[in-house]
Amino acid sequence: MGTFANSFYTKGAYIPEEKEQEFRERMEKLFQAGGMMGVERISMFGIKVATLRKAQMGKWGMDFYYNYFEEDSWEDAGFNLEGGYVWSNKIGWLEFNVAVVSAYVLEHLYREGTGGVFVNGDLVDEDVYTGWINYLFHENFRVKDRNPWKLFDAIHTETDPDDYQRDTDFYRSRSASGIEWLGGYSEIYAVRKGIDAMLQWHKGMQKDDDVSFQGDGSDSDFFIIVQVIVNAVRCYRADSDRPMDEQLQTLCNHLRAFYQEPKLKYPDFIKIYGINQAEKGLFCGLFWMNLPIIAIKTISEVYGKDFWKLWGELRDVVYGTHRTFPMQQTAPAAEPISTAKFFGRSADDLIYFWQEGGDIIFSDKLEKWFSSLKKRFDEIMDEDFMVENPAKWILELMNYAQEEYYHIFAFTEFFEESISHLSEKKYIVLWKLYEEILHDPEMEEAGKVIFVPDGPGHENEGLHYLSAQQPRRRLLREWSITDRRKRENIARVTLRRYMALAANVELRKKIFGF
Repeated sequence: MGTFANSFYTKGAYIPEEKEQEFRERMEKLFQAGGMMGVERISMFGIKVATLRKAQMGKWGMDFYYNYFEEDSWEDAGFNLEGGYVWSNKIGWLEFNVAVVSAYVLEHLYREGTGGVFVNGDLVDEDVYTGWINYLFHENFRVKDRNPWKLFDAIHTETDPDDYQRDTDFYRSRSASGIEWLGGYSEIYAVRKGIDAMLQWHKGMQKDDDVSFQGDGSDSDFFIIVQVIVNAVRCYRADSDRPMDEQLQTLCNHLRAFYQEPKLKYPDFIKIYGINQAEKGLFCGLFWMNLPIIAIKTISEVYGKDFWKLWGELRDVVYGTHRTFPMQQTAPAAEPISTAKFFGRSADDLIYFWQEGGDIIFSDKLEKWFSSLKKRFDEIMDEDFMVENPAKWILELMNYAQEEYYHIFAFTEFFEESISHLSEKKYIVLWKLYEEILHDPEMEEAGKVIFVPDGPGHENEGLHYLSAQQPRRRLLREWSITDRRKRENIARVTLRRYMALAANVELRKKIFGF
């Protein structure tokens, strides 16, 4: 049980050597922008705490299990540097899932060869993921392998079909619009369920039975052309008195010639190959729209032949053609989607990811909070105080945050920076300011919403832990199913934002001067 992601590629699919370095660098940036992090355990002075370090490419690749946006852990996922591929185990259903699936899509965009990304066996609609990738890297990637037929064919040819092809609707999750998707899905439907079933499905999709051919690539044009191709093959069989084997051979030879000679225009093709009246409908339809599977499936049914055998004889020439078709659409680049929109966050939640000159613009409310922090920082700097054993004190603050507010972590970089500068007052003041927020009565009251209330009468509420050492406060519910509105109470949001500000050196310099 659980949510799993994986990818499939045709045999021999590869990432071009000249793109490998860029691909690796972008993979690291994508995981970081998606909030993937490592959790590091620290034990000092008898105090145990955890810190977060952004995921980084190491000698063997990347390995992590925590997502900053989701504030939760799942099973390990990452990137294999030597093999150049994404890997994962259980990924949940929230932001961890979104970041990992995005990585699989990035790999799909770079890998040569037909492929697809799957979640629990369902084909992923890659439009929004590609849009985020375009935003991150200022690219104009189009959704790759928009035609689901090629993926269906590759899986049928290279794997046990039962591993993927449970039913036709399996491929319907690719919701990209347009003739290319509609054609590919219709071809799969026809092969899986038969031509008549496919035509009946089309009939259910048509809004108006009285439609005429417009030649503009509309869905109604598509339905008309499919019907023309099917009727032409059936009429060819009904009108011919030649032996069936000869009829079949003629059709296959003409199909092969149609794709082998892409520069041959329709009138010339008809004249040179002596195409009869019934066949004209077939090739007129194919001239407008590339639907060879509809034609071959119809032929297989009419002549009682195995579809996959006929298709195997024609596959290479169909895939290898350079013929263009009036209704052959080129998918536009996926519309860029910002990180905030992609993960359903506000710009104020992206403090850790802010960069000078970037497009993260904070709200006026957050800017005022920054000003109030700076004012208080200056006031504390002017105070005369002393902290005994500052390293232990910092660890106690971190432990208190984790115990009293849950999953409030400092970032490893800031913790290590602070420990290296314990003699500098400005670092101690940053932690002093954090201490004030932690013990602010309003914050403490707001933070209670996720915990079992104190006092008698609540002994049987909330979670009970198997470990001998019980936490100071017990959660009311499992963290992964706790209401997001309660998880994101004002206290936890404020503390997380403060830690993000302290760890973002560039923004910290802008606010505090160092």
